[in-house]
Amino acid sequence: MRATIALAVAVLVYVTIRAAWMPTVHDEARTFQQYVQTGEFLPFASHWDAGNHLLVTTWGNLVAPFFGPDRLALRAISLVGALLYLAYAALLTRRLMDPFVRTCTAAALMACPFLIDFFSLFRGYGISLGFFLMALYHIGSLQRGTRERDLALALLACVGMVWANLNLLLIAGPMLAIMLHASRSAIPKWRMLRVLIPTAAALLFFGTYALELRERGTLYYGLETGFVRGTLASLLTAMFGGEAPWAWVPAASLVVFIALAWVFGRDGTPRTALLAALSILLGFEMVSRTVLHHAFGTPFPEDRTALHLVPLMLLAFGSSLDLLKEKWHMLRWVALFLLALPLRTVLTANVGTTSFWPEQAIPAEVIQHVAELQAAHNRPLVIGAYHQMAAVWSFEQWEHDLLLNPLRPYNHPDPHVELLLLDPLHDRPPEGFVKELDAGTGRLELWHHAAAIQVDSLVWDSAFHVALGEREFTEVWHPQRTPGPGGSHLLEVELLIDAPHPLNELQLVSEWRDVDGDETFSERIPLQVMALDIRGRKLHLARLWPAYSERITRRVLYLWSPRSEALQAAVRLKVVALR
Repeated sequence: MRATIALAVAVLVYVTIRAAWMPTVHDEARTFQQYVQTGEFLPFASHWDAGNHLLVTTWGNLVAPFFGPDRLALRAISLVGALLYLAYAALLTRRLMDPFVRTCTAAALMACPFLIDFFSLFRGYGISLGFFLMALYHIGSLQRGTRERDLALALLACVGMVWANLNLLLIAGPMLAIMLHASRSAIPKWRMLRVLIPTAAALLFFGTYALELRERGTLYYGLETGFVRGTLASLLTAMFGGEAPWAWVPAASLVVFIALAWVFGRDGTPRTALLAALSILLGFEMVSRTVLHHAFGTPFPEDRTALHLVPLMLLAFGSSLDLLKEKWHMLRWVALFLLALPLRTVLTANVGTTSFWPEQAIPAEVIQHVAELQAAHNRPLVIGAYHQMAAVWSFEQWEHDLLLNPLRPYNHPDPHVELLLLDPLHDRPPEGFVKELDAGTGRLELWHHAAAIQVDSLVWDSAFHVALGEREFTEVWHPQRTPGPGGSHLLEVELLIDAPHPLNELQLVSEWRDVDGDETFSERIPLQVMALDIRGRKLHLARLWPAYSERITRRVLYLWSPRSEALQAAVRLKVVALR
């Protein structure tokens, strides 16, 4: 037990350091922008997307007014999940009789690669896993000897795990059934009802919300390739890297060991009851996901959306070995295979990036270096990147209190930008670019093209004031149409905006239309990506307008306020033609 506690402490320290130091990834940044910065996170009254992990966005809205976009404050909810997960992993494995099997199972649970990433992120997966193991433990306690406290804690954990991750709603059903079966004769019905009714009401609410998400096609990211070749293979790929066509091997092995344990190791003790519960939950997951896919077209869960299967399988495997070693003592050594998981975690340990989204992490030194380069120029630099990095770029500059040009996530890798963020494993820089900085993660580099933008002539330079008022559209520049095609232009915009209320939806829009009225070019920049509160901040942007053909009849730059919010602004626009 001492080894288990020592490992739990080490893992907790490790994920805490990662939570404090690891750069933000896209899903975290997007969650903050969409549900925390706007304050609109409540179900049925916010943007419809399964990325709204309700418990996490609730937490974000509670701490952001005090700490702003501080990554450790936001990720603290996942550290609570880590504490729950590690504590209940230790308690669950303590029920295994063989010390060697117990230690190996605990090590695999506590230091599982890929799974461990989510205890350091502002996402719902980590805290949901903590509640999930809490529910499993108290379900096991109900099977050992029913107590009302265990029922209440198991029900609370079920609500918590679904609140944090709606994808666990499906497995909550059989978990409730097992609880009720274990409690049916020991707890008076009226006392059961007082904890069941609020639980059922909460799960019904989450279920209704999940159905609405499903109707909109935003319930979760998934696969069409089946439970084993799709779901399990995606988990193994995420944990070990590379492809996993051999996913059927651990799946078949687990089934064999569970069957052997049930036939030869069953002893009528709570260990057998726990294995039965784990087997029911695993079987239900596989069958229900298959039925939902074939009956309703629901995709099979992939990698992080199936993360809860990992502790289920590890516990089932460890429990099977623990029962079988009574008959075949040498089988206990099969538990050595479980140590491949913590070994993989040790070999890939770092505090700079996740194993799953390494190309999205933008370290502070990259942001600071771009700020230094921009300070050396008289205008913002045009920066290209993959579109998933745009939200991360904004979040990192908020956290470091910088005002940098929003990324240009088009035609990546774009040969017409001055700076380019690249993933060297998937992207090659266009001709003329020179490496400026290596982020040190192996998945991010900054490239520079000093001659990418060459000024030909000044086209426009003006300043004007927008009076206080409520309006949806405010035109900034609408050049007259000239016959024939035209070259590319660089637009430099300075904005100083004031408003009585925060402006979370104000956008700077570039829009082109052709002779048929069709939109041929559009760029919408939500200005809140530059600062948490844009009021009173001098925003300085540079946007690249490409060359155009003779079919283009309308080119316009304007401010768009979808809710026609009251604002006033001082605007300066400088336009130069490029060679």
